[in-house]
Amino acid sequence: MGEKLQGQPNFLWNHFHYSMSSGGGDIIAAFAVFNEMKGLPVRITTHNAGAIDSAVIMPFMVGERRTASPSSAFFFHQLQWSFASNLQLTKTTINDATKWLGTYENLMAEYVAAQSGQTKKRILSMMREGTSVSSEKAKAMGLIHEVCEYSIPQDARSWQV
Repeated sequence: MGEKLQGQPNFLWNHFHYSMSSGGGDIIAAFAVFNEMKGLPVRITTHNAGAIDSAVIMPFMVGERRTASPSSAFFFHQLQWSFASNLQLTKTTINDATKWLGTYENLMAEYVAAQSGQTKKRILSMMREGTSVSSEKAKAMGLIHEVCEYSIPQDARSWQV
């Protein structure tokens, strides 16, 4: 959805509006979506339509304008690593997983802090404690710019692939 982009043959629009809700999931997939969204030559607005939890916080925070429905929330928690139940683990494998988790935890905390005006230490604390944030508190913290019901821009266009 958005305004038509002039002079860019590969993109039809210059402003994308994403209304999203997710209970989180795979942090690697979330970083892939985050990096793809960051690389788009468009303005991005994101809206929390219900839940922005865990890994999906990263793509949500890409929005240069971020909003949330009044009855929505954000959930920060520690990143997780899943091992197959029959996997025999070596100390190296466990150390590698710990390093991996630390790297992504730091990347996430740094970006959320930079976008919201919070400190990295505060975001890390929220993640490590498991913190649920209402839309009103999210606004006060700078995670979002406005609490509002989502409305489709009048000049919006959409398509399915």
